[in-house]
Amino acid sequence: MLFFTGLAPRTTQASQIAEEQIKQIPSKSRELAEMYRMVDEAINIFSGESDLVDFGKLLHQSWQLKRSLTDKISTPYIDYVYDMAIRAG
Repeated sequence: MLFFTGLAPRTTQASQIAEEQIKQIPSKSRELAEMYRMVDEAINIFSGESDLVDFGKLLHQSWQLKRSLTDKISTPYIDYVYDMAIRAG
């Protein structure tokens, strides 16, 4: 899912988020390994070995993992819009 939030990206914020993620790497090895595994799963989906619906599920799982890396990844507004989109199908 891709949508416009109206939130302007700020380089400073992005740098701070990346810095926070880097600090968390030692304690997030399970999540990072799972993200790495998802690459092969995505390749299999796009190779025709799986249903495209599975790609949507994979995107959801990867978003949940990404959000677990640091609490700075998302905002309450983005979470709200995401939840509404998921509920709408």
